[in-house]
Amino acid sequence: MSEWRRGNDRLRYLAEVAHLYYIESWNQEKIARKLGVTRSMISHLLADAKQAGLISIFINYPVEHNVALAQDLQNKFGLQEAIVINTHNSSNTEPALMRAAAEKLISLLEPGMILGCSWGSALTATIDAIQPQPPMPKLTIVQLLGAMSGLVPGMDAAQSLQKLQRVLQCTAIHLNAPFVVGSKRMADALKENAGVKEALEYGAKAHLALLGIGSTDLLDSPYYLNGYFDRADMEAIVNAGTVGDVCGHFFNLQGQPSAMDYQAKLIGISREDLLGIPQRLGISAGPTKVRPILGALRGSYVNILVTDSATVEKVLAAA
Repeated sequence: MSEWRRGNDRLRYLAEVAHLYYIESWNQEKIARKLGVTRSMISHLLADAKQAGLISIFINYPVEHNVALAQDLQNKFGLQEAIVINTHNSSNTEPALMRAAAEKLISLLEPGMILGCSWGSALTATIDAIQPQPPMPKLTIVQLLGAMSGLVPGMDAAQSLQKLQRVLQCTAIHLNAPFVVGSKRMADALKENAGVKEALEYGAKAHLALLGIGSTDLLDSPYYLNGYFDRADMEAIVNAGTVGDVCGHFFNLQGQPSAMDYQAKLIGISREDLLGIPQRLGISAGPTKVRPILGALRGSYVNILVTDSATVEKVLAAA
């Protein structure tokens, strides 16, 4: 096997060398003997493989919790639990945050439980971070908010539910309705549909809810980015004092319901039923989520929060 191959043959050769070294844990001398080249040549080939983009190195840092900030957050807002990940470098914060959220979710699941599932990019990333689990046939997951089809990945409750069902190998109940319709009258009528009504009733009986915390920032709002609300709609919502939403329920900085005209057109679990779910696990972090998180905590939309230390410091300062 010659080290002077070209094109795709060269890339396959480099990939084989990298596989033997990184996956099979062969040392460079053993690889050199197998391929009939010098040890120094193997070193050069590994460098070439890295330069060609054939090797990706990911360091899976341990999740480091900030217990003091978590306790401050729990005390301030009366939370059941806060999980706060230390922010050391921005490249590692998000993966650590999602791993922590996934671990927390799995720790809360029990046989016979009903898990309500909302949507959002953080929620989707959390589901992606769940490690392989044994099948959970006695677990039921239910979609809490209607389906959103749009341009922004991770913003569809139906897709999130399907992905979670595959990961947990459990029973899933879909809310077969659009996330928003043209009027309150249409929304009310749709909620009386037998299938929709059954899903909403299951949602009301949930023991645990997995929730994102949405922002009204134009660069962050799924309603605007997916084209459901135009700029005028979003300006009206913001002018009403709205800072965020949980599961389609808009609230102001004090956690009080707001933008009710828009909210009335959404198909999903009622605010009363949402707040009646015993464990409401929220996952959110970042500069655009400080005010939404503060409103969500004040309004008790979540009572378990997974976030990061930089966000918590800003939330506590704002509070």
